[in-house]
Amino acid sequence: MAATPQAPTREDLEKTVKQLIMLSIGLEFEEKDKLIRKLPSLTGEQLGQLKLAFDEENERKDQMLSDFFGKNPELFPEFERFSKDHVNSIFRNVEKGELVEEQQKMEKLLQSDF
Repeated sequence: MAATPQAPTREDLEKTVKQLIMLSIGLEFEEKDKLIRKLPSLTGEQLGQLKLAFDEENERKDQMLSDFFGKNPELFPEFERFSKDHVNSIFRNVEKGELVEEQQKMEKLLQSDF
């Protein structure tokens, strides 16, 4: 008997949408930041709609890239290198922000009287 797939938790959905926002080519960095900060206040339905919108953006982007590299295959290695560098920088920025947040929590705990 096959197991039925579980619906993603809100936390999983929020994480997925956050990743899609960070990888979006249609939003400026400041817009991404505002949208990511707003995620916790959105309903599950709104998160689902955002996921669909960014999934559609990715499909359009993939089609455009496929068409472009079909015509210009020699440019693919340079694009791949640039993409990896860009994604790595995004994740470094996210991790740095999370580290600062964790350090602030640690400082707060250390300053607490029990």
